[in-house]
Amino acid sequence: MNSTNFSECHIVHEGLRTTEILICVSDNFFKPIVDDYTVFIFQIVVNVFLNGTISVFGIIANVFNILVFFRQGIFTESGTAGIFGLAVSDLCCVASMLWLCVIESVVLAKPQNLSWDPDAVKTVTAFWVHMMFVTITRVVTVYIALERCICVIFPFKVKSLLNPRRAIIIMSVASLVVGCFFIPCFMAFQLTFILDPVTNSTRLVMVTNVKFQSLALDKMVYVTGYSCNIFSVMAVFVCTLITAIRINLSKTWRESVSTGSSSAGDKDMRKLNEPMSKSKMQKEAKLIRMIIMISIIFLICYLPLLVYLIMITADRDLGLRGKYKNFSRVMYTLSFLTGTINSSIKIIIYYTMSTRYRDELRTLVGLKTK
Repeated sequence: MNSTNFSECHIVHEGLRTTEILICVSDNFFKPIVDDYTVFIFQIVVNVFLNGTISVFGIIANVFNILVFFRQGIFTESGTAGIFGLAVSDLCCVASMLWLCVIESVVLAKPQNLSWDPDAVKTVTAFWVHMMFVTITRVVTVYIALERCICVIFPFKVKSLLNPRRAIIIMSVASLVVGCFFIPCFMAFQLTFILDPVTNSTRLVMVTNVKFQSLALDKMVYVTGYSCNIFSVMAVFVCTLITAIRINLSKTWRESVSTGSSSAGDKDMRKLNEPMSKSKMQKEAKLIRMIIMISIIFLICYLPLLVYLIMITADRDLGLRGKYKNFSRVMYTLSFLTGTINSSIKIIIYYTMSTRYRDELRTLVGLKTK
């Protein structure tokens, strides 16, 4: 007798008739959007090779970014402090991504008789750590986009509202808050050594704490994964749009960088301070354009994930636990790739759009002497 596995059964009401027909959909007739072999090859190419290569470049690039911005003085301008904090979070993001790629290569290779469980090590030491730093990067990006938006809306009050030390404190507190949200995730999944009776050897495996598991998977993942991604993309989009419109329609914000030349009584003193004010206005304009470009790259990289998360809310079968879980794995793999790109290519933006950054970097690597 042939047996058939049924994955879904439901009742159909035919109009006004009271007859109910039980319809069962068989697993034998279900065809996934992406098959297992395609997902396997896709993860090798993207998670191991592409993400790994881009992560190495991102680590080197962000180390240079941190050194350059530190040499420029992170306590001199709030804008410099903001992109310095972004460089630090990007470095942590790509470093954790590189470790995730290394562990992922072991998981995909499926070696036998290891003294540790690759999937367990990947989940505890790589996946949750990377997700935490990705979330921090989103929050810091929102901050610097909001900061420039405030700069053009309230040009005469921005210096009293925002300063370098306050910017560093805000980013640090925000990062700590994000870290606290991930505490249940680290508490729910922990590594421990157990004795394997089959091989009579000690093996490193993952132990799940049921008390924190539901909180981690249901509440925290929703907040840090769904809500934070939607909020960050929308916030950066709104702030960038307002900043761009304000720059194009008004020149009032340019006066905010004036150092008191208008209040000086001596005409010669006003003339002396005027070139400095113009120089600072040009510098401020370049910084805002650079941050707008950073925001645009951020939106391009994270918008596909936002669209996918909206699709999941509309159809649960597209989730990791749904019928189309392979499609979901492909989408999350792509989101990891775009996130790594976002955290790695900012050095190109800085180098092409900032003369000061370019000169400082060339001096740092010995291509230019002061």
